[in-house]
Amino acid sequence: MNVRIFKTTNTIYETFKTLLREKNFDKISVNEICKKSLISKSTFYAHFADKYDLLEHFSDKTTSILEEIIRRRFKAMDYQNPFSILDKIANDTVSQNKDIQLLLKLNSPEFQFEKSLQQILYENCFKWLEKSNKKLKFTKDFTALLYSNIALSSIKFSLEISEKEPEYLKNHIAFISSMQNSILGTIFLSE
Repeated sequence: MNVRIFKTTNTIYETFKTLLREKNFDKISVNEICKKSLISKSTFYAHFADKYDLLEHFSDKTTSILEEIIRRRFKAMDYQNPFSILDKIANDTVSQNKDIQLLLKLNSPEFQFEKSLQQILYENCFKWLEKSNKKLKFTKDFTALLYSNIALSSIKFSLEISEKEPEYLKNHIAFISSMQNSILGTIFLSE
């Protein structure tokens, strides 16, 4: 990507994120984004069709980063248990904290970042279960759904608490690790 294009796009993203912290998405205008980022409307429209397109690109960019984190964690897990990486995923997502929190707050009928994140967690777990030679006590669908619900709740809590109460984050991660160990014995059949 051209450096000038990268800088302009990044400026637009940063301005957009600042505005999202200050007000609801529906109250943000392209005019305001342009004013605050010191660009013309024609420059904005050279990069994005409208504010919805900007939101979609921002969401896609953040989703790609999260998907890579989750995929990497599952790959590194080898053939252990999907619940054994919940704490690591929760911890890794804290690095994307502000962007994820902004997107999680924007859930509406036409924009459902939370649902997308849960789907990524579900799909990665399901794929892992398909490749695994381990015998399950439950269906793969149920296990992946259980995993995605617990992982999403853990991620959301980790994001909310990471800045306010770092000590709680440590306790949360320790609790998730403990819970994972309890779940380990109930998911797989003994071989």
